[in-house]
Amino acid sequence: MYTISTRCLTLDEAKKHFDCLAEADLVQRAPQEVALSGCELWLEGWQESDAPSYALIVRVPGKGREELRQLVSQEVQLMNRPSEDLLQQETFAILGSTEHGLYVPLWRSKVMRLLGDVRVIRVILLGDEHVVDACHVFCEQALDDYLVGCQAQMDSSGPHYVPHRYHSEKEIEEARTRGGDFMVPGFRVHLDAPSGWGW
Repeated sequence: MYTISTRCLTLDEAKKHFDCLAEADLVQRAPQEVALSGCELWLEGWQESDAPSYALIVRVPGKGREELRQLVSQEVQLMNRPSEDLLQQETFAILGSTEHGLYVPLWRSKVMRLLGDVRVIRVILLGDEHVVDACHVFCEQALDDYLVGCQAQMDSSGPHYVPHRYHSEKEIEEARTRGGDFMVPGFRVHLDAPSGWGW
């Protein structure tokens, strides 16, 4: 569908290369049990000839270099997940497998939606000792397919989701006490805006 390029750095190398990691405040932040902290920042390219780009940066503690690389070495998948109380539905872009991957809320992400003339999804995963920097580069047909997939999924989630179209009144009433969180099989990424970073 598209090409994926990755490079691996030690955490110290990455801190020197990416000045913004300190600003993002993700290196020291402790994750929640089944949720990870992430943010999106404007970064320089891998080399001087590479164009700068927005990147999704996610803190993934407890993962080694190869585990981090596996998460970004598969095609991005798209999936809708209802909240426990069935009153909301969210579209997620999934990095890695659907069972153990990272679930990025698509409505909150500019990187994963490829807004504007962008054709590269850049993801940086911060492990305990290593950092994996990955670029998913879309050819024209792959880009069209991905954007159509985003549109199709988002047409029935977020503000477009109407619970009564998909669930009976009885189902909604039974689920009402379960809460409004989204249950995902892998790890949900909570996107934050770092200090001084406004959109």
